[in-house]
Formats: sequence, C-alpha cells, structure tokens
Amino acid sequence: MDFIDSFLNRITVYRLVLYGLGWLVASTIIFAFLGWLPYTALDLSLSVFILLFAARASNGACALFAKATPTPESAYITALILFFILAPLQSAGDALILMLAVAIAMISKYVLAPFKVLIFNPAAFAVFALSIFASGVVVWWVATPLLLPLVILLGFLVVRKMRLASVCILFLLAAMGVVLLKSFFMNAAPGTALIEFFFTTPIIFVGSLMLTEPQTMPSTRGNRLAYGGLAGLLFPLSFTFATTFGTISSSPELALLIGNVYSFLVTRRRRYALRFSSLQSFGRGAYEFFFISDTSFRFRAGQHVDITLAHPKRDTRGIRRSFSISSAPTDPFVRLTTTLPIESSTFKDALRNLGKEATISVTSASGELTLPPNHDQKIAYLAAGIGIAPFISIFRHLALQGERRDMTLIYTAATPLDFFFYDEIESLKEGIGLRTVYLPTGFTELSDWSGSSGYLTNVFLQKEIADFEVRQWYLAGPDVLVRDYTHLLRKMGISGSSIKAEYFPGF
Repeated sequence: MDFIDSFLNRITVYRLVLYGLGWLVASTIIFAFLGWLPYTALDLSLSVFILLFAARASNGACALFAKATPTPESAYITALILFFILAPLQSAGDALILMLAVAIAMISKYVLAPFKVLIFNPAAFAVFALSIFASGVVVWWVATPLLLPLVILLGFLVVRKMRLASVCILFLLAAMGVVLLKSFFMNAAPGTALIEFFFTTPIIFVGSLMLTEPQTMPSTRGNRLAYGGLAGLLFPLSFTFATTFGTISSSPELALLIGNVYSFLVTRRRRYALRFSSLQSFGRGAYEFFFISDTSFRFRAGQHVDITLAHPKRDTRGIRRSFSISSAPTDPFVRLTTTLPIESSTFKDALRNLGKEATISVTSASGELTLPPNHDQKIAYLAAGIGIAPFISIFRHLALQGERRDMTLIYTAATPLDFFFYDEIESLKEGIGLRTVYLPTGFTELSDWSGSSGYLTNVFLQKEIADFEVRQWYLAGPDVLVRDYTHLLRKMGISGSSIKAEYFPGF
C-alpha cells in the first residue's frame, strides 16, 4: 500500500478522477472497436467529444452568469461521468440530448447554488432531469460485467485517496441489505440476487466516483456515514409516482440526490469572502495570513476552511486548497497558517502575492479537531510541523476564555527551528493547563537542543503520557505522518473513536 499511497499523495483528487475516467473512456473505445460492446468506437468517440466541448462552453457561460470562478476540471469530470450514463450518440438528436445534459449539469453547479454552494451532484441532477422528460436516454451502460474490474480499480484509488472507505462500505452494505430483504420476500436465492445486483447495476461506479464528490458530502464523520447509509438504502428500492412534471421512478441518481439534500441540510455550507489584510512570517517558510472576515463568518477553534483562489496560469493542482484556521474565534482577524516554499504551486504563489484588500472565497468552517464538550476529558495533541495550526487556534481560544483543560501536546518537527509558535505556546501553556513535549526527528542543528530527539515511538509516547489510554487524541500534520501516527496509536490499543485526525486530500 505504501507505493499506492505515495502515488496518490502526488496527485489531487480531481486530477485522479479526471485521468481515471479518461483511461476508462479510452478502454471502452478500444473494447467497442474489438466488438465487445453494443456500441461502435465512432459513436463513443463522438459522444465524448460532444460532451467535453459542451462542458467547456457551458461551464464558462454559467460561471459568468453566476459571477463565480469557473472550474473547468470538475466540468470535464461531469462530462465524462455523463458519458457512462447516457445513451451514446447515434443520431443528430442524440447530440442535442448530450449537450442539454451537460448544460443542465452546469446550471445545477453554478445557478442552483444558494450562497454559491453546490447542493447536487451535477451529473446526477442532469440525469434525473432528463429521465423525467425523455425516455430511453438514461441507460447507465457503465453497469456491464466487462467494465466492472476497471471501475473497481479506479473506485479503489479514489476512495483510498479520500480516506472514505468506511462511507463507501456502509453505502454498499446498506444496499446489499435491501437487496437481501427483497430477495427474501420474493423467494429468490440471496446469492444470485447479490451477484446480479453487482453485475447489472452501477453500484460501484456511483458509490466510489459520485457519492464521494467532495463538495456534496457532509463535513463530519458521523454525518458522512449517515449520508452513505441513506444513499445505500435508497439505491436498490423500486417505486414510481406521478407528478405534474412527469413520472418519477426510483433510480441511482435519485438516491444520490436525496443524499445530497441530507448533506446540504446537516452541513449548512455556504461561501464567504475574506479580505486580505497582512502577512506575517515566522521563519522556515511558514506564514500566517491575516484576513478581515464577513461579519456572518463563524467557526470553532480547531476547524479549517476550503479556499478558492482564482489565478492565471494555474498548475495541475488547481485553485482550491484546505487550510486550518489558526486564530481564536473571537480574534478580530481570521488567520490562516501555511508554509510557502521558494518553489511552490501557482496557488501558493498567488497567495503569497495577494494585494492589499484582495479577497479570497472560503467555505463554511468544518472539521472535528475541536474541543470535546466534556471539560473533564483529558486530551493529547500530536502535531507534526505546520500541523500545529489548528491546535494554536485552540490554545489561543482557551487563553482568551480563561479556561483550563488537562492537555498534553507532543510536537514533532525536523529540527527545533521548525517548532512553529514555540514562544507563544510556552507563554500560554501554564494558564490553559497545557503540558508540552517537543521531539525533533531530524539529526541536524541539534547542538543547542537539550531535550529528546529521534523518531516517535510507542515507548516514547507511553513514557511521556502514562494515562494515554484515557485521553482523546487529536492528530494534525502531513498526511504520511498522520497516517503513521494513527497506526502507532492503534497498535498501542487506542480505539479509533479516541483518535481524531484531519485529512486534506487537495482538489
């Protein structure tokens, strides 16, 4: 798995899905050329060309109309998903249907988006709308045994990248439960029913490539599990009812859209504009950005925001990132902390060069690295490098509130010079009940360091925190280290429910 994770860490989620779908499209065209699919290679090639062309045009037009930042990458992903759902091109009328589908998807993405927040999966919304007014268009032809191994492989990579295995597994288990229940009442063989279900429905395609759309998922683990379970329960159901617009029948897209509505209601996500004020460097390429916020912007200490920053000549990593908030909720500024290497992405270059009064777009704050409601709960913070950002937010908040908690911070970094906010943490710790342990993991620049050094081990943790089993653990830092530290804690017998960690997959 290390090789796979190393590959996944070098690519954004959207690039992974885009390239993966492109590979899947190319495979289907080859299969069609070989006569293994009921469509011709020419029909499929023309279909994907029309969908991508329509995505480029309608994405720009809808973004301009909504005064939003266009995101062509996600538009192309929507077009490629529609490629596997809609009947391929066989006449001039089919071309209009394909273009209409993409246009509807872009309208749902930009126009039907209160507070500039995506509610519905664009592809699912377009397919649902077409299914009401046009018959025989929505065929989900991706649900064929020939493509299933390829879909499973791509789905595995996406789910692994986003750390959403539990959500997708619950989605599958819920759907399987309904299938088994239906087979019981219909006196059908349960094994046969499950095999037919997996080989003739797009359960894997939907569960791994559509359910996992980052912008339409809830922000907390509990709500994500409920979202996956709800969509899974609805996926295999069979029902039909008439409306003034037409007949609505149960379908994969309807199950997903209902899940999207649930996500929107529980997340209450919206977008805000933050106005840049100043930038402060505290060495080793680390910076704290100060923004003036919209008066309605609220967050809890320890949370993060997703930032959209449009800029020219963007690189393959795109225009979106997640950043932890390092300020206290009552701070007059919203502070975002990150590192800015000399050779960095175009996004970070644009962030570094923000002009006075420039604005960035952020989502509602989210994340679970927040203080537990039980004030008596003992806490252990495990930070690596710039992962200290959400925790300094908590420490600042407690200091301003005059509140003490039983807390221990174990802070790892390459060298002592990489312990960001060191002086501030040391000045705050006595007043908030914090005990600090610093562990440089590198072996350079240690001549003036008298404390411990070396790699983090279970022996070190047990020595420094004798009551480690009763503490709530919070982890933040580079993904590789967070994953390694999580495994370390689990080997020490700490349950998954006692470990909270943030994962920022990138976009």
